[in-house]
Amino acid sequence: MKTDEEDTEPEEQKVVQKRKVDTDCKNPRFEDHLKQRRAASPTNFKHTNVVRVHSMNSGRPLKQRIEVPDGVEIFPYGNQKLNIWEFQKEQLRKHIANDPGNFYTYSKDYLALAFPLVNEAELVMKEKAENE
Repeated sequence: MKTDEEDTEPEEQKVVQKRKVDTDCKNPRFEDHLKQRRAASPTNFKHTNVVRVHSMNSGRPLKQRIEVPDGVEIFPYGNQKLNIWEFQKEQLRKHIANDPGNFYTYSKDYLALAFPLVNEAELVMKEKAENE
């Protein structure tokens, strides 16, 4: 008597044909590099960047951009009446008024976009106050 196992013929195995050459998947230099990386202490990039920035410093002291007098309230948001940018522009207007020998613009190359010497919003408010 034949058992079921003997009745079945062995199935033919599918032959896979390779059309490409085997790839070189070993890189001993990179594996050595990874071993060295694991053994070394971690790099402190923050300290490295701080040293790099200090080396780029030209040595001149930092110039204060805005001089805020004591007792003056300044707000950082643009939609508020006393925002810091309007205060800065007002200081720049006073500086430009005392320097008639130069022409201040927003461009290095052209005399276009001259810095406004008059605060238009302040003029409109003064006119409204006078007309009331």
